[in-house]
Amino acid sequence: MKKCVSRLITNRIYINSIFGILFDLHFLVKITAMKKLLVFLFSIVLLGTACKKNNSDDQETVTQTSMEELDIGSGFNWKTTKNYQLTITGNDNGIIEVISNDDIPYQKAFLTSDVPYSMKLTLPAYEKFVKLKFMDQEVSIELDSETLTYKF
Repeated sequence: MKKCVSRLITNRIYINSIFGILFDLHFLVKITAMKKLLVFLFSIVLLGTACKKNNSDDQETVTQTSMEELDIGSGFNWKTTKNYQLTITGNDNGIIEVISNDDIPYQKAFLTSDVPYSMKLTLPAYEKFVKLKFMDQEVSIELDSETLTYKF
């Protein structure tokens, strides 16, 4: 009788562990299937909203022109940069910064007191002003000629 009870308990434990493993596998399969379904539904929604036909009647006709057919004046400047010669004199030793109005640094240099320092600046052609920062001073100078001079 003890052998029979022992075998019954062993079989029951074995069966419970098998059902536990099967339940866990079934649960994992359900989650994986739900993830696949969610990805599939999301893809369908994305495709449905991304693929829209443009039914606009306001379409402009674009005619392509080759480079040889373009009418460009002989005085047109193709350069995107301009060169400047900047001479700065400081009233004390220190670092000078040349920056854009958007605080983009272009160049830095060390100034010696009362000694002129010349630097060549190559700046974007659209810049009309630059700022000079020296010690606690900040000034804006206009880029109105190729040779610029400033004294602090």
